[in-house]
Amino acid sequence: MKINKLLTLFTLAFTLLLSSSAQAQRAKVLSKKQKAQQRVKIQKQNEEFEKDRLFKTADPNSLKSSEIKEYEDIYLYENSLLLESSKDGLYADDFYTGKDNNRFFMSYQFSSNYEETNAVTSLELGYQRKMKNFKDTWFTITLKRTIAEFDEISDESTSTGTNADGNTIRFSAEQSFTTVGMGAGYRFRALSDFTKNDRFFETCFAVLNYSTHLDNATGKKYNGFGMNMDYGLHYRASNTFYYGGKLSYNIMPMVREPEDDEKRQQRSLVFGWTSLGFEIGYFY
Repeated sequence: MKINKLLTLFTLAFTLLLSSSAQAQRAKVLSKKQKAQQRVKIQKQNEEFEKDRLFKTADPNSLKSSEIKEYEDIYLYENSLLLESSKDGLYADDFYTGKDNNRFFMSYQFSSNYEETNAVTSLELGYQRKMKNFKDTWFTITLKRTIAEFDEISDESTSTGTNADGNTIRFSAEQSFTTVGMGAGYRFRALSDFTKNDRFFETCFAVLNYSTHLDNATGKKYNGFGMNMDYGLHYRASNTFYYGGKLSYNIMPMVREPEDDEKRQQRSLVFGWTSLGFEIGYFY
């Protein structure tokens, strides 16, 4: 009788041992499956994150310097992460040029004719704002005042009719223009590889403008729409300040109000010139 009880107890203990072992094995297998599923989930999250980096570039204002450096192929292709030195000569915090949103600028321009640089002079003020939906593209508004000698910006031999304004002999008579313009442009760093300096930036802008013109030789007033194409090479001196050079091509067809039965070609003038200049600006 005692032997039967012992056998029964032994059988129950062995059964419990096998059952717990099987449960532990199933838990181990389940744990492996959970870990595998977790790895797959993390991998998908990482893939989605990388896609967002490539196709939905994050707002630079939300990024830290370490994140910008980690993805430099994206964020440092046309922009720079620069160190700004303090007054004592030590380096302060770095700043990322991709966070630029607005800037004011002023430029002084002169004739590209090195023998008569004062024959054309312009003073220009402008405001530019980065366009959020277009990478490194900027919208610009400009106001410019230009004083020029007639023979430097127009061809005196141009004939547009017997009594046309273009046939009037003006020589170097002063011509004055007041111009308001709007346009768009792109900022890039094509020369940074050659200069080995990531503080150099370039800009190209196309600006449509409206001008009023006074011909001081005849006292007649003209107006019209034109355009200018600008190329700038700038050095980023600090987080907010830059300076550089500017090359500008200007084309301005002008027309005045008719007198009697004058045709348009009799009361029209066309001006065009290329200028060089200096520019300073402020980012904020």
